[in-house]
Amino acid sequence: EKGLVGGRYSGGAGAKTAITIDSGTPEKVPASDASRYIPQAEPVLTLKQYLEALSFHIKDPDLGIFTPESRRFFRQWLVTDAQQDNEFRRLLRNLPAAEVRIAGERAVIFFPVADRQVAPYFLRRGSEGWMLDFTGMNRWIAFNHKNQWHFKSLDHPYRFGFEHLAFDRHGFPHERPK
Repeated sequence: EKGLVGGRYSGGAGAKTAITIDSGTPEKVPASDASRYIPQAEPVLTLKQYLEALSFHIKDPDLGIFTPESRRFFRQWLVTDAQQDNEFRRLLRNLPAAEVRIAGERAVIFFPVADRQVAPYFLRRGSEGWMLDFTGMNRWIAFNHKNQWHFKSLDHPYRFGFEHLAFDRHGFPHERPK
């Protein structure tokens, strides 16, 4: 029978890898130049700092460009070079089309909805400047099997940034008819 090897289905041609179950996430090394990645005066400047951190595969969860809640989030979240490379390419390609909306101490950086693979970024302003709110993004943004973003719920404090859009019953954004 096709796929059988020695009476058993082949599952890796004998490849073996030792792993420790429940070993947690790999140790996150502090960035040697973490002082470069600090809150900025404008939301887009903070996003550009993040873009640079992605380009250097910096995985330090304690960068100043992250809100304190996001720092705690990233201490527990596995981040890979491949994820950073994908996000870097998407963000670099779409950054010229970014739009910023600010309401008080919160900001949204969003991109044209024609490419739903480019999720919006949420930011909060602290005493030093704008910081990325990945905790909020993780709480309210989800992705489908095509890696298209949508909201888990429309009831969130960043809703002001999307008043120009319509949302279907699944939380996917659509341009409002003109």
